[in-house]
Amino acid sequence: MKNILLLATIIGFSIGTLWGQDAPKPAPEPVAEPAAVEPAPAPEPAAEEDEARWSDFLPLNKEMAGGADLPLPLGIGVTVYGQEQDMKLTQDITLNISAALQGAFALPSTTISATADKVESDVDTNLVKLDAWILPFLNVYGVFGEVDGDNKVVNALVTGSATATALVKNAFGRVSYDGDVYGFGAVLAYSKDRWWGTLDYSYTETDLSISTSEIKTYTLSPRIGTTGQVGDFKGSIWIGGMHQGVDERQAGKVTEDLSGFDPRLVTPETISYDVQQEAEEAWNFLVGGSLDLSEQLNIAIEGGFGDREQIMGSLTFRF
Repeated sequence: MKNILLLATIIGFSIGTLWGQDAPKPAPEPVAEPAAVEPAPAPEPAAEEDEARWSDFLPLNKEMAGGADLPLPLGIGVTVYGQEQDMKLTQDITLNISAALQGAFALPSTTISATADKVESDVDTNLVKLDAWILPFLNVYGVFGEVDGDNKVVNALVTGSATATALVKNAFGRVSYDGDVYGFGAVLAYSKDRWWGTLDYSYTETDLSISTSEIKTYTLSPRIGTTGQVGDFKGSIWIGGMHQGVDERQAGKVTEDLSGFDPRLVTPETISYDVQQEAEEAWNFLVGGSLDLSEQLNIAIEGGFGDREQIMGSLTFRF
C-alpha cells in the first residue's frame, strides 16, 4: 500500500509539473535591455578517455551481442565448494589384507568381499578459476586446487565372518583423504532484456592421497535467471540444476592403526581396496545469486538441494 501511495504521489507531482509547464503565462513586464557582455571563453576540450584495455580484442564477433552489455572478457577468481551426498555400491567391496592379519583372525583368505548399505561422502574443495569469453555466447575456463574429505562406509558386512565384519567397520568407519584437483569447462549463454540462461559443462580429475586411480567427475548445469539493481549495485538471481557423474571405480589403500580393535595389532596395517560406486541421485536443484561490487569485482553464492547438498561461494576479478 505504501508503494502505491508513493507511486501516486510521484505521478501526481509529475502531472502537476507538466500542467504547470503547459499553463499560459502572463505577458512579461517590459524591461531594459541588459548591457552587452563579453562571451564566455569556450570550455577546454574534455580529456580523452583512458586507452582501451589490452583484453578488448575479446570476445570475438562482438556484433553478435547487439546492444547487450557484455562483461569484461577475462576473469580470475577463487571458489570454495562443499558437498555432502550418499554413494551406492554397484558391486561388493573387495579388500586385500596381509597374511599376518589373516592368520591373526583365522580368516579363510587374504581377500575379503564385503557389502554395505551406502558410502557417505563429505567433500570440501578450494579452487582457482581462470576464464575467458571467447565469443559473446561462449565462456571457457580452467580450474585447479585442492580437495579434502571423508568417506564413511555404512553397515559393512562380510557374510559368514563376524570378525571380518568388525575389522572392515573399524578400518573403514571413516576414511579421510586429500588431494589435488584440476579440470576445464565451458559455458553457453543466452540473454534477452533482463533474462538469461546458461548451460555449464565441466570435467575434473582428482588425485587422492589414498587412491591409486584418478577420480573423474563430469557435471552439466543448466541455469535460468534475471538481472536487476540492488541499491547502487547490479545483481542476479537464478535457479537451475546439476547433473553430476562420478567415475564409478576407486582403487587404493589405507593404513590404519587397529590396536584399538585388537591389542595384538601393534603396528599399523595396510589394507588395499577396490570399490565401484555411483551417486544415489545424479541430479539436484540449484538456487543462487551474485552481486557486481564494481565493473571488475563480483561475488556469488549458490546452494544445492536434494539428495546431494552443496554450498558454493566465489569471488571473481574481471579485466
